[in-house]
Amino acid sequence: MNEQEFSAYIDDICNYYERKRPKDVTCDLWYKRLKGIPAEPLEWMLAKMFENAELPKNLPGRTWELYKEWLISHTEKALFPTTFDCPDCRDDPGILHVYAISVKTGARYFYAFNCAKCRQSPNKGWPYSLKKDLEEAGYIEVNLKQSNRVAPEQKDIKALIDNVVKLFP
Repeated sequence: MNEQEFSAYIDDICNYYERKRPKDVTCDLWYKRLKGIPAEPLEWMLAKMFENAELPKNLPGRTWELYKEWLISHTEKALFPTTFDCPDCRDDPGILHVYAISVKTGARYFYAFNCAKCRQSPNKGWPYSLKKDLEEAGYIEVNLKQSNRVAPEQKDIKALIDNVVKLFP
């Protein structure tokens, strides 16, 4: 939430419980603790808070408790964060899938990098790179959405090998 949304949140609480607004220093300290909470659940949290007859003694602590309750009751908000389309990592948001061919053996080695352009990946331990830098270093992009995937029910081993060769030219 931004400072305006926080200020409106505090005003709503003070008006409901008929209290004076806290000093600016107090509000600044509270905002530092609460600014990580998005604005979306604020109305829900206010409704839950107003179910009690008394103003909570630890308002920031109660606000975080209510936010955790909201996440539990709205799991789709916590488990599936929204992503956006990135031209570099269009197949798998935030991740670049590439391979390199060994000069000595001709073997393919597959790698995954976090996309440095959009930084959407939750894999914080992986290295970050730009697609153009990987291409300049000799890596080849793996197209994850190719239509000639190997079907799991395929029994013919020669056809299976042919499909794998088509998948990774």
